[in-house]
Order: sequence, then structure tokens, then C-alpha cells
Amino acid sequence: MKLFRRLLLVVVLLLLFFYEENNYLTTTYYHIISEKITKPIRIAHLSDLHSRTNDNFLYSINKFLKQNRPDLILISGDLVDRDASSHHELVKYISNFKEFAPTYWVSGNHEEKYQNIKSFKEELNQEGIVNLDNIKIKIKIKNQTLLIGGIKDPLGPESKEKAITSANLNEINANEKSGAFEILLAHRAEYLELYNATAFDLILSGHAHGGVVRLPFIGGLYAPRQGFLPQYTAGLYGKTIVSRGLGNTKNSFRIFNHPEAIIIDLENN
Repeated sequence: MKLFRRLLLVVVLLLLFFYEENNYLTTTYYHIISEKITKPIRIAHLSDLHSRTNDNFLYSINKFLKQNRPDLILISGDLVDRDASSHHELVKYISNFKEFAPTYWVSGNHEEKYQNIKSFKEELNQEGIVNLDNIKIKIKIKNQTLLIGGIKDPLGPESKEKAITSANLNEINANEKSGAFEILLAHRAEYLELYNATAFDLILSGHAHGGVVRLPFIGGLYAPRQGFLPQYTAGLYGKTIVSRGLGNTKNSFRIFNHPEAIIIDLENN
């Protein structure tokens, strides 16, 4: 009987541990200094939600937005999961983001595989959640002009994805003479060296899920297209910020790697 109770206790503690690891939302803050910024601008960066519509977790995201009061919300792909049976509840939830700030997003590899992607994009657009796949737009925040561009996920044969990414970047390449602060949304972290070589001032990415399992002193264990012990999983790499993301793919879970929402403060000094 004592052995059974001990085993039961271990099982309960493990379940609590895995629940907390995958549902406790953490916030990471970055400060970016640029002479192009005249008044402080706060950006919320979200990524890789993967169709999570659990009420408690969505409440955590809302709480994050209410507490941090961003001027702009930018989403770097994989809002919907490729295996999702429907997207209507997700659209209903995401549409609430515009109550906090203007919201823009790009596709990830899961959107590209999702069977109802056309309808998903149309419904978000109708709600004012703007898709930036291979386009760049000019917006005004606090009387300052920002240029925000995005690239469509390069899903295809792995041997061709880097070339597709380069071609997509060429469509919207930043203009060093614009004088405006330019932001790029690009889902795939593994191509950040291409992003950093452009004239964009800031790049926001995801996809790697923080390496899924994060090992002390080592970092992420595995990321798609990067394999084991990946190089780019979370943090600031040059001009690119890689998010650990909010959700999980099917049959995967996080260890020592809480879901992450990011705040970026753009300042002049």
C-alpha cells in the first residue's frame, strides 16, 4: 500500500509538472534602441499558438496584453495547427486582439498545410487582423511611420526552402533610405542569417518552439529543420528575435521551456 501511494504521488507530481511547463505563460522583455524612433513604441510579439483555445491559457494571453498595453501586436506564424478540425473559435478569439492594438501576422508552415487556409485568412482579414504574406505596408504609431513586412512560409522540398525564402525577401526588401523603422515578420528561425543580411531594423520569428526541451547550459534539444541541438531557438540573434512560442504541435510537450510572450520596447536612447 505504501508503494502504491508513493507511485501515485509521483504520477500526480509529474502531471502537475507537465501541466505547469506547458501552460504557465512567461514574458520576456527586450529594449531596442534606434535613432529612427522618436517616441517609445511597445510591441507584443506572439508566435506558434497552434490552435490553442483552452480558456485558461487564452485568459493568460489576454492578461499579458492588458498588463503590458502594447501599441502594436505582431504574430510570426502558426496561429492555426495543420490538423485543426476548425478555425472559427480561434478566429473569434484572435479578433479580440484589435481591442488592444492593431494586429498583423504572417503564415507559418502549419498554415500552409491547413486545409482551410483560404477561409482562415479571409475571416481574420474581415475581423481586421491583417496578413502580411510577401507584402510590406506603412503604418502610423504615435505619429511615427513604421514599415512592416512579412514573408510567406517557404514550405516545400527542404532543398528549395532557402531559395524560396530569399526570393520572398527580395519581394519586400527593406529600403535603407526610407528613414522609417522597418520590421520583418518571418516564421522560420533557421533562416535568420538571411533576415539579418537585409536592411530591416528588426525581425521577429518563431517556429523552433524553444527547442521543445531546454537543457541547462545547452539550450534547446530539437527544432524542425535544425535537428538536434539547434542553433536558433530562443532569444536575440543580431537583429532577429526568436520566440519560444505559445503552443505545441500534436503529441509534443515542453520541458523546462514555458510558453513565451514577448514585449519589445522601441526607444531612441
